[in-house]
Amino acid sequence: MTEHSDFLKSKADPDFCLLPCPFCGSSATLDIGNTTNSDISVCCSVCGVNGVSVEVYSDYHREVEIVFATARAIAKWNKRV
Repeated sequence: MTEHSDFLKSKADPDFCLLPCPFCGSSATLDIGNTTNSDISVCCSVCGVNGVSVEVYSDYHREVEIVFATARAIAKWNKRV
């Protein structure tokens, strides 16, 4: 088992489920930056409020870093941090 295995979870895992927007109650979506923007955040699909932006730290093992950043962004959104 690798150190990354805890973060490489199924999308069915509750840790990867987005809670609704705390302001309007609508569904939230992941906003994943393009190749020049290496940030991931969660935003409301209706009122547009954004959660904390989480940086993808490196280009080395980028896929794993995206999983880590996605998990952090979802956790921050769900905890309303």
